[in-house]
Amino acid sequence: MPRFVFPQIIPEFLVFRQSLVAHFKQLSDDSHELTVNLNVDPKITVDSEQVVTVSIIVNELLQNVISHAYPRIENRVRQVTIEGIVNQGIITIRVADNGVGFDVNQTHAGSLGLTIIRSYVKDKLLGRLKIESSSRGTDISFSFDQKTRH
Repeated sequence: MPRFVFPQIIPEFLVFRQSLVAHFKQLSDDSHELTVNLNVDPKITVDSEQVVTVSIIVNELLQNVISHAYPRIENRVRQVTIEGIVNQGIITIRVADNGVGFDVNQTHAGSLGLTIIRSYVKDKLLGRLKIESSSRGTDISFSFDQKTRH
């Protein structure tokens, strides 16, 4: 089965995300910048099944940042951090922002995005999801086993 190095996927994805952010800013008539900080361990490798799932999850998390973290009335420097680490065969991907946050205990009827994220982490990656949010931002991470080379 082919293997992919995660950082090779993320820069192309990041260019797409930055383009989407620029488009979002234009639509919202907003003058604030969104700074994206990327820190991915070069030792992270994922197989072809994992790369699709991880990409979908990170895409959804970034879409949530763009759509929900920074209402127009909020006046703050906008930052999102994407991190990827591997430790003893466990990959952890983290997406954090300094937006307005949300109540993690309140289920939103129309929250298809979080439902997809939870399902993909649990069912496709057999992983664990951690969500923390406050008025200072949201920090979402998911961890899963790095598949070993055959």
